[in-house]
Amino acid sequence: FFPICGVAMASETFQQHFDYVKDKPLRVTGLRIDGNLRTRDWVVEREFTAVLESQTLDELKDRLLEASGRLKDLDIFSYIDIECDAGPPGIPGSTELVVTLKEKQTTALSAGTFVQGGEGSVEATIKFRNLCGTADTYEIQVEKGSQQSSTYTISAVQPRLGGSDAEVEARVFKSEISHQKHSSYKEDFQGFSSHFRSGNHELCYELAMRQISPTLPRASKMIEKHRGPQLKSSLKHTFLFDNRDSVYRPTAGVALRMQTEVAGLGSPTANLLRFVRQELNAHVVIPLNYGLGITLAGSAGVVVPWGEGWSTQVTSISDRFFIGGPSSLRGFRTRGVGPSDARRQGKDADSKTAASSTKKPKKEIKRDYLGGDLKWTGFAALTWRLPNKYLQALDAQGQLFVDAGNVVALSGLGVDGMRKAANNVFNDFRVTTGVGITFPTRVGRIELNFCNVRQFREHDRVKQGFQFGIMPLGW
Repeated sequence: FFPICGVAMASETFQQHFDYVKDKPLRVTGLRIDGNLRTRDWVVEREFTAVLESQTLDELKDRLLEASGRLKDLDIFSYIDIECDAGPPGIPGSTELVVTLKEKQTTALSAGTFVQGGEGSVEATIKFRNLCGTADTYEIQVEKGSQQSSTYTISAVQPRLGGSDAEVEARVFKSEISHQKHSSYKEDFQGFSSHFRSGNHELCYELAMRQISPTLPRASKMIEKHRGPQLKSSLKHTFLFDNRDSVYRPTAGVALRMQTEVAGLGSPTANLLRFVRQELNAHVVIPLNYGLGITLAGSAGVVVPWGEGWSTQVTSISDRFFIGGPSSLRGFRTRGVGPSDARRQGKDADSKTAASSTKKPKKEIKRDYLGGDLKWTGFAALTWRLPNKYLQALDAQGQLFVDAGNVVALSGLGVDGMRKAANNVFNDFRVTTGVGITFPTRVGRIELNFCNVRQFREHDRVKQGFQFGIMPLGW
């Protein structure tokens, strides 16, 4: 029997019964929660506030689906079941909700690999869930890179702040990032950050001490000029819109990410960084007939100092933009495009090791790449499903593409020099055409492309022919 209206279910289908009673008056008289051994009652009850105000069965159905989804998003329950029991006999058309839960274990371990900036890394995370019973999460994360980079992070997250959709996070970190291969330096930084997220927006404050250190005796003079400590006190706002049907291999939709960062907050000191940084990324996927599709992607960014004498100040190399590599400009080596400076003559430890090895030494990089203050990239591709059944099982697709972009230095040139450099950013750009195969994975999108670099500049690190790479998830 249908508990609310007392209509027998034997003679008609459930859908017919539901259509018959869905608009009849209904009253939710109570909520009972079972299985929340650690989770506080109010954490669950607040997700059912709108459910308790339902006035029809159709309205109750929609709001129960929303409440169930919100409970699932908390990531603290392995099982969620919601039943509608008959309400008190004296209240016709009433129902009582019974929510049965099974909580996830408090501790979870995970490990994975990813590629960023041409460096492969291994990541291990230990997560503690719901220790205070408020859906709180605590994480300890360790990352180790193939080029001696490392990151240690401790974070705490509290979702549903004040019953809203807002989330707050506090994080302390210590990192060492090596850029020795491309730019002969490393950066060590430690500090903390706080994050506030709501809807499509995130606000982040970061306070960190950063040390730039050349890693090779032959590091260029421009790299040496960045040596020393730097204090970063910044506020960053991120806007993200994404309606694509998948982050792994989208077939339709639009994604837009815009970041604005202002550094230099607080009392001025000799090492305090002062800059404004703006970056925009866009991704559009348009489906066509016969398994074809069009993918368009682009990015643009600018960073400039602020304060007294801003036009002659130089931005830190760690805050600049770098392009080159499969994730930004195909047909070029990672970070291998744009302003560079010759490494000093002599031999460093790496080249001595290569010379003494019986293996054929790799081609020596003779310049340090410095990044730029103004950049843009653009990508357009025609994609198609591959006919081979084994490749289809991997969800692979082919792509015929054109890739273009440029990055230039602005800071330290004075107002007239900055204006002149900005005018050249669209006149002196790089272009690559090519064809390739892509495979979506949980690590990122794997690409194997054959590249034909059509436009490049002196000192660019060009990669003609086959190029393998991994694109970050989502972009």
